[in-house]
Amino acid sequence: MKNDQIETIIDKSMTVRGDLFFKGKTVLGGKIEGTIRGDRILVEESGTIIGTVTVVDLECHGQVSGDIYSQTLLIGEKASIKGNLNTNQLVVRSGAALDCTVTENTQQKTASDASGNKVVTSKIVTDKVAAKKVVEPKVVEPKVVANKKTDQNAGGPGF
Repeated sequence: MKNDQIETIIDKSMTVRGDLFFKGKTVLGGKIEGTIRGDRILVEESGTIIGTVTVVDLECHGQVSGDIYSQTLLIGEKASIKGNLNTNQLVVRSGAALDCTVTENTQQKTASDASGNKVVTSKIVTDKVAAKKVVEPKVVEPKVVANKKTDQNAGGPGF
């Protein structure tokens, strides 16, 4: 995500219901329920989006439930995404929880962002991401197998 000056902050104590159109960079720590169109958005760990997102750049460390259309998409290790992802460039950090279909934008189709700029998107469906939950590995205690030499030499190592 580009290091632009932040234009809008939606704090974790805030909930926005309805359509949101913005220019510049927006930081979301709260919740948005509705359609989002804009330039760049950073969804913090406390941030939640329920709805369709159409932006140039999206960096997500929180939760999104809905379709995402973007030029670049970075999904952080604590993020949870459910929906369809349509992007030119996708980065997924280890630990992210995904339940989505990923579409790579290689055939050009244009849409407009909040500034009226043309955003190039397209559709070629790739594999469905299988991970629905991040599962921690199960730790199994090793079984103790008797060593005949050790058993015979009750006090010493098995040499």
